[in-house]
Amino acid sequence: MNTKPLVSCIMIVTGEFELLVGGITYFLDQDYSNLELIMIQCGGDSVELLIPHCPRIHFIYQPDPATSAESRNKACTQTSGNIIVHWNEATYYAQDWISRQVNALNASGADICGLNKTTELDSWSELQERQLENPDETIGWIAGATLCYWKKLWLTYPFRKSQTDENTDFIFNSGGKVYSHNYSKGYRGQIDLIPIPNKRTLLPLVSCIMTTSNATMLVPFMLHCFLCQDYPNVELIIVDDSILTAPELILHCPNTSYFFLEGRETNGAKKNIACSHSNGSIILHWNDQDWYAHDWVKHQVTALLTSGADMSGLNLVQTYSMPNQKSVTTEKSSWLFEGTMIYWKSIWENYRFKTLKTGENEDFQQQPGLKIIAHDYISGFNTNTYVKNQDRQLPDDPLVN
Repeated sequence: MNTKPLVSCIMIVTGEFELLVGGITYFLDQDYSNLELIMIQCGGDSVELLIPHCPRIHFIYQPDPATSAESRNKACTQTSGNIIVHWNEATYYAQDWISRQVNALNASGADICGLNKTTELDSWSELQERQLENPDETIGWIAGATLCYWKKLWLTYPFRKSQTDENTDFIFNSGGKVYSHNYSKGYRGQIDLIPIPNKRTLLPLVSCIMTTSNATMLVPFMLHCFLCQDYPNVELIIVDDSILTAPELILHCPNTSYFFLEGRETNGAKKNIACSHSNGSIILHWNDQDWYAHDWVKHQVTALLTSGADMSGLNLVQTYSMPNQKSVTTEKSSWLFEGTMIYWKSIWENYRFKTLKTGENEDFQQQPGLKIIAHDYISGFNTNTYVKNQDRQLPDDPLVN
């Protein structure tokens, strides 16, 4: 018995043979097992004879032309699934496109999801200021051709003809919460960007945790990487067991909390303290000696939500050797690199880090039944091996402490 929810893809048919074949081929190639395709053609010569016989494909034809809103509504009425996905003829879809869409919809708790394109801002703090000043202002985008949503939302607010288009009206007026992910390599096609008002955006709070010790000189660099992130719903938890406390370093940093420990603690114990102070549903590791791209958090969240994993990150990384002035990519490891780990807080609540000086990350990743997916955004992270390994040979495994 298939336990996955039935997904209904709806496709408006134009009548062009080559485009029709492409749309059907990418549908049949999907790795999601519980699918149906509702194809609707309004006007023109029927293409029914060109459609292959398949119990998962249903064709609807009406001789009279109709608006796209009317066509979508007619297709939606014929769907049997709880989830509806827009499907286009002239579009490339990766094999895991629907799987990723469904995972994102379920994991985010949203009513609607799809591919995003964020506005060009220097940092999340600037974005946050604009949100507070203008609560209805757009803070993100979603491609209308990539919409995935619960059928129950459509039942309460069917598509309507509007001055813009039916997809924009659906985003603005259906009342649904929207999560826009960043799985751009899974889709190549029409990008009809729809602005998402702040009040409709659903972005899970991400708690970045950083444990540090006697690395005061590196903290400003780490804070710069954090403050430049373009993911707007994020916080930073710092746990420090240095010889001297340094709270002044974060005095003017929003959404940053600093906890100083009087005595020295193991790495595992410090991570548990940081996680216990986190407010987000997602925890992301943040190292004081590593470089993160401005869109690192956004990519990490997308990887976690669209994969359906419990934990994600990189299992091979770029290391920058200052003496050699070059980056080297490590060999693939059996473990996720510690500085790239992202996971649901519920995972930590069920299995705390062991209070070890080293090896706590490998142990944490060995939890029974844990689903771990490594993503491939290698260019978004770089670890400074000069700082970590000045007097040692570069490690073969990036998890060597």
